[in-house]
Amino acid sequence: MAPPRAFWKGYLKLSLVSCPIALYTGTSATERVSFRQINKKTGNRLRQQLVDEVTREPVEGEDKGRATMFVTYWCLAYAVKLSDKLGAMGIDAITRIVGFFVAAMGVALIFDGVIEALETHGVKSLH
Repeated sequence: MAPPRAFWKGYLKLSLVSCPIALYTGTSATERVSFRQINKKTGNRLRQQLVDEVTREPVEGEDKGRATMFVTYWCLAYAVKLSDKLGAMGIDAITRIVGFFVAAMGVALIFDGVIEALETHGVKSLH
Protein backbone atom coordinates (compact mmCIF):
# COMPACT_ATOMS: atom_id res chain seq x y z
CA MET A 1 0.00 0.00 0.00
CA ALA A 2 1.37 3.41 -0.95
CA PRO A 3 1.90 5.95 1.85
CA PRO A 4 -0.77 8.67 2.03
CA ARG A 5 -0.09 11.94 0.24
CA ALA A 6 0.01 15.16 2.19
CA PHE A 7 -2.90 17.44 1.29
CA TRP A 8 -0.89 20.52 2.32
CA LYS A 9 2.83 21.22 2.58
CA GLY A 10 4.54 24.32 3.90
CA TYR A 11 7.13 25.67 6.30
CA LEU A 12 7.02 26.98 9.85
CA LYS A 13 9.55 29.79 10.15
CA LEU A 14 10.71 30.94 13.57
CA SER A 15 13.51 33.50 13.42
CA LEU A 16 16.43 31.66 11.76
CA VAL A 17 14.90 28.18 12.00
CA SER A 18 12.63 26.80 9.28
CA CYS A 19 10.78 23.49 9.76
CA PRO A 20 8.97 21.66 6.95
CA ILE A 21 5.32 20.85 7.74
CA ALA A 22 3.01 18.38 5.97
CA LEU A 23 -0.66 17.77 6.79
CA TYR A 24 -2.25 14.36 6.28
CA THR A 25 -5.83 13.23 6.77
CA GLY A 26 -6.35 11.47 10.09
CA THR A 27 -9.09 9.16 8.84
CA SER A 28 -10.66 8.12 5.59
CA ALA A 29 -14.20 8.96 4.58
CA THR A 30 -15.32 5.45 5.58
CA GLU A 31 -13.78 5.51 9.07
CA ARG A 32 -15.62 7.02 12.02
CA VAL A 33 -13.91 8.60 14.99
CA SER A 34 -15.81 8.78 18.26
CA PHE A 35 -14.80 9.91 21.71
CA ARG A 36 -16.68 8.14 24.46
CA GLN A 37 -16.78 8.95 28.14
CA ILE A 38 -16.74 6.02 30.51
CA ASN A 39 -17.53 5.41 34.16
CA LYS A 40 -14.15 4.89 35.89
CA LYS A 41 -15.63 2.46 38.41
CA THR A 42 -17.62 0.20 36.07
CA GLY A 43 -16.03 0.87 32.67
CA ASN A 44 -19.52 1.40 31.20
CA ARG A 45 -20.20 4.06 28.58
CA LEU A 46 -21.80 7.29 29.85
CA ARG A 47 -24.69 9.01 28.08
CA GLN A 48 -25.53 12.70 28.35
CA GLN A 49 -29.04 14.03 28.81
CA LEU A 50 -30.28 17.58 28.27
CA VAL A 51 -32.06 18.84 31.40
CA ASP A 52 -33.96 22.11 31.88
CA GLU A 53 -32.11 24.14 34.51
CA VAL A 54 -35.25 25.41 36.27
CA THR A 55 -37.73 22.52 36.00
CA ARG A 56 -35.07 19.75 36.07
CA GLU A 57 -37.05 17.87 33.39
CA PRO A 58 -35.39 16.16 30.40
CA VAL A 59 -35.47 18.11 27.10
CA GLU A 60 -35.67 16.42 23.71
CA GLY A 61 -33.06 17.28 21.06
CA GLU A 62 -35.57 18.95 18.73
CA ASP A 63 -36.53 21.38 21.55
CA LYS A 64 -32.94 22.55 22.02
CA GLY A 65 -32.22 26.12 20.90
CA ARG A 66 -29.39 26.92 18.53
CA ALA A 67 -28.16 30.26 19.89
CA THR A 68 -24.49 29.38 19.48
CA MET A 69 -24.96 28.51 15.84
CA PHE A 70 -26.83 31.79 15.23
CA VAL A 71 -24.13 33.91 16.91
CA THR A 72 -21.39 32.12 14.96
CA TYR A 73 -23.25 32.63 11.68
CA TRP A 74 -23.81 36.31 12.47
CA CYS A 75 -20.14 36.86 13.30
CA LEU A 76 -19.00 35.19 10.09
CA ALA A 77 -21.63 36.86 7.90
CA TYR A 78 -20.84 40.35 9.19
CA ALA A 79 -17.09 39.90 9.76
CA VAL A 80 -16.09 42.46 7.11
CA LYS A 81 -18.50 45.10 8.40
CA LEU A 82 -17.46 44.38 11.98
CA SER A 83 -13.76 44.71 11.17
CA ASP A 84 -14.41 47.99 9.35
CA LYS A 85 -16.24 49.37 12.40
CA LEU A 86 -13.63 48.19 14.92
CA GLY A 87 -10.58 49.13 12.91
CA ALA A 88 -7.11 47.66 13.32
CA MET A 89 -6.79 48.63 16.98
CA GLY A 90 -10.18 47.15 17.86
CA ILE A 91 -9.36 43.87 16.12
CA ASP A 92 -5.99 43.80 17.91
CA ALA A 93 -7.68 44.35 21.28
CA ILE A 94 -10.25 41.59 20.66
CA THR A 95 -7.48 39.24 19.49
CA ARG A 96 -5.53 39.86 22.71
CA ILE A 97 -8.62 39.34 24.89
CA VAL A 98 -9.55 36.08 23.15
CA GLY A 99 -5.92 34.95 23.35
CA PHE A 100 -5.95 35.60 27.10
CA PHE A 101 -9.09 33.48 27.54
CA VAL A 102 -7.65 30.64 25.43
CA ALA A 103 -4.43 30.71 27.47
CA ALA A 104 -6.41 30.68 30.73
CA MET A 105 -8.44 27.67 29.55
CA GLY A 106 -5.23 25.90 28.56
CA VAL A 107 -3.68 26.49 31.98
CA ALA A 108 -6.85 25.23 33.68
CA LEU A 109 -6.81 22.05 31.56
CA ILE A 110 -3.13 21.47 32.38
CA PHE A 111 -3.76 21.89 36.11
CA ASP A 112 -6.78 19.58 36.00
CA GLY A 113 -4.73 16.97 34.13
CA VAL A 114 -1.85 17.17 36.61
CA ILE A 115 -4.22 16.90 39.58
CA GLU A 116 -6.00 13.91 38.03
CA ALA A 117 -2.65 12.22 37.27
CA LEU A 118 -1.48 12.75 40.84
CA GLU A 119 -4.74 11.41 42.26
CA THR A 120 -4.52 8.40 39.95
CA HIS A 121 -1.09 7.61 41.39
CA GLY A 122 -2.23 7.85 45.01
CA VAL A 123 -1.45 11.48 45.90
CA LYS A 124 -4.19 13.06 48.04
CA SER A 125 -6.43 15.67 46.44
CA LEU A 126 -5.11 19.21 46.28
CA HIS A 127 -8.59 20.77 46.25
